[in-house]
Order: sequence, then structure tokens, then C-alpha cells
Amino acid sequence: MENSDKKELVDFTDEDLLALANKPSSIEKGQLSAIFVELRRRGYSEQVQKIQDFLKKTNPIYSKLLSRFAAYLIDIILLGVFGMILGLLLRSSFAKMGYQGLLIGFSITLAYFGFGNSKIFKGQTVGKKIVSLRVVNSDYSTLSVWKSILRSSIYTIPYFFLNYRIIGWSELSATYVGKSIICLTFLIVLPIHFIMNTPTRQALHDLFLGTYVINTNGYSEVPLGKSRILPTTITGIIAMFLISLFVLLNIINKNKNHVVQELVPIKGKIDNLDKVAYSAISRNTSTTRQFGSDEISKSNYLLINIVLKDNLISGASPDEIEKISIVNDAIKIVLSDYEELNNLDYIQVSLMYGFNIGISKSSRYLTSYCSVDEWRQKIE
Repeated sequence: MENSDKKELVDFTDEDLLALANKPSSIEKGQLSAIFVELRRRGYSEQVQKIQDFLKKTNPIYSKLLSRFAAYLIDIILLGVFGMILGLLLRSSFAKMGYQGLLIGFSITLAYFGFGNSKIFKGQTVGKKIVSLRVVNSDYSTLSVWKSILRSSIYTIPYFFLNYRIIGWSELSATYVGKSIICLTFLIVLPIHFIMNTPTRQALHDLFLGTYVINTNGYSEVPLGKSRILPTTITGIIAMFLISLFVLLNIINKNKNHVVQELVPIKGKIDNLDKVAYSAISRNTSTTRQFGSDEISKSNYLLINIVLKDNLISGASPDEIEKISIVNDAIKIVLSDYEELNNLDYIQVSLMYGFNIGISKSSRYLTSYCSVDEWRQKIE
């Protein structure tokens, strides 16, 4: 509306105003609403409503499912590439960190989405910029940095802390299990709520903070609507069901696998070995069926997974794994402390060297298994 700034709207004819209203792309932002007010004053409320309905339909302000997914995919790819570069440069440092490396990926991801979706970058990460999306408040203003960081933390914390092992927390403790259940439940219900919540497409983090992800090319001369109650109610019911289910499964699993408690002290000793980032130990049963026969055989075995701080497996052979001091020490601990050795068919040891920072990971493995007697002979 090039000449509209030089004269008042009252100076335009009805035909001119209607023509301008039907071509919103030629009008500066904020001008269209003023034109609608003037047309209503002149008795064109019905025509204005028709134009607004048409604009809402052809230029929806709310983001679409596919565009949100595309923006997220682009952002995740960019974070993954950045993580790979960091991994190449700092592999040994990340490996020494063990699960603490997840804090690196968490910090990078939180900063990327926190600053990118804030007013500093006009509410647009790289992905949102490419697909023409923006994060805004209900009045179309962009988010402050701290509000954007809080919004981003709601969905980044469950992802990075689902498998994060907090120092001093046993993996069998109620606090650790509770943390995992809450994170897993949130990661499941988050996309469910987002898919169900039409037309605003507010995810849970948007709902909590009153934010929206809008189409920058959409018709923005209308107030942003409120999310419907039904999707949130259904999501809450699903969340309660999942939490109850996970708690029940955990109780059943504990009752069935009381032997796990016996392995906790052994795991603690292996964790304290030099150059061990962390370990996992479990008793398992494998079943095999002979080809052409209905006979099923079962084998009981102990599985020891050891994550290394240093690369001790480069050039090593599975047949000589006992020559690695950590394996030798770990097997000695098991042979000395585990009371159910006579019920085992074999012990499997798996060494892993690598890193996991959440946005990128890389690992090398070395695995070997022997019967209890064979391990005794090897470490003598």
C-alpha cells in the first residue's frame, strides 16, 4: 500500500479498501487490521469476515506437522554433524568422561535451541528459518532468552537424562528408576500430544509456557487461539497409564531377577578399577534349538560390559583378551565374589572404547567368552 501512508484510510473509496484487503501481500504488517476496522465502520463486516476466513484457510498461521518435523530434522542433522566434528577432535577426552559426556551434548543442544528460538535470532533456529517457522508468544512477540532456554529444557532434559547415570545413584535405586520412568514417559507422550493438538500444534513445552510455533508466511492479523483441553486430558491419561505400567514392570522384573542384587557389589568393584569409565553386569539365559529338532537347550551366562577410559583394545585379539589387565582383574573379582559360579555355563566379557555425547557417539568393541574353568586357566 505505497500511497496509503500519505493519506488517511478515510480518504480511500470503499472499492479501493476492498481491493487492498483482498491483496494482503501488498500491505505492510499491521495495516491490514486497520483496513478491516475501517471497512467494518463503513458497514462491510460480512465482506471482511469472508476475507479473513479465506486468509485463515489459505495462509494458516499455525505450523503444520510436516514443517515442524522438517525443521526439527534439519536442526538434529546440524547438531549431529557438529557433534561428529567434536568427536574427531576430542575423542579421547570424551571417552574418559563416560556417561558424563552426555552433559556436553545437553549443553550444546540447550544452547542451540535456547538461543536460536529466542529474540536474538528472531525465534528461528536454522531449521525453522529454512521452512519459514518462528517461535512466538501469544502476542506474536519473540521469546526472551531465558524463556526460550526454559522451553527448550523441557524436551532436552528427558532425552539426555534418560540414560544418564548420576554419580552415587544405584541403577536399581528407586530414585534412578523413577528418573528413567519420568523421562521415558515424557518422551513418549510429547509427540502424541503434539500430533493430537490441532489446530494450534502446541507441544507440551509450548502449552506450559504459552508459546506458539507459527508460519511466518501465515495470516497473522488474528489473535492466537488456545489449545483444546481434550488432547491434553488424553495425554495426561496416557502418561499416568505409562507410568503405572513401567512401575509395575519394574517391580515384576525385580522380583524375577533377585540375582541382580547379588551382582551390585561386584559391579562396584569393577567400576573402581583403573581406566574403567563404568560397567554393567547381568546374569542371562540363552536358548537354542537344534536344526530339524524340537529339542531346546538353555545356557546360563554372566555378561560383563566394561566401558574404557583409554583405548586398550586397539590391535587386541578376542583370543588374548585376558592379557588386558582390566579383563584379568574383572574376572578375578567375579571368580572370587560370585557365589553362583557352578550354575554358569560361561562368562562373556565385552570391552567398549568410545564416547557418547548424545548428539554423536562412536564405539569400538572387543568381546570374548569362556567357561568358568577356561577363565581360571587363562588368568593363572
